[in-house]
Amino acid sequence: MISLNLPRIALEAKGDEATFWKLLDERLVLARKALMTRIARLEGVKARVAPILYMEGACGVRLNADDDVSEIFKNGRASISLGYIGIHETINALFGGEHVYDNEQLRAKGIAIVERLRQAVDQWKEETVMVSVSTARRVKTCATASAVSILLSLAWCRA
Repeated sequence: MISLNLPRIALEAKGDEATFWKLLDERLVLARKALMTRIARLEGVKARVAPILYMEGACGVRLNADDDVSEIFKNGRASISLGYIGIHETINALFGGEHVYDNEQLRAKGIAIVERLRQAVDQWKEETVMVSVSTARRVKTCATASAVSILLSLAWCRA
């Protein structure tokens, strides 16, 4: 899974919604490249590198030692995932003030962001043989790492 730090993109946009959408599209291109790189790493890998997984049936199939493992991950057997964090924080960074749950327009903006992520993932699904999914990440370590990254970059910019 590759996760997008949406609040960071919003902070980089400095409150400009058009800039946010441009940056989001750029990050989606980068995220797809990263996901496809992960898939490409399986090309040419032979079953003999992990015999219990690929030759003895732990993955649900039994391959010969020289069979390519990448084939078993295609057509729905594995997925590439785009994660995201911080929809609420993104709306706050872009539009400030009012709580997203108290304002229908802000809620619609948040939904539009998620819909854009879903559109990207659906497009990737059509263009590859891998199943693509989009998911919100509520993992504390992911959010903490993202917050630290933002704070460090802001401190660096002020120095």
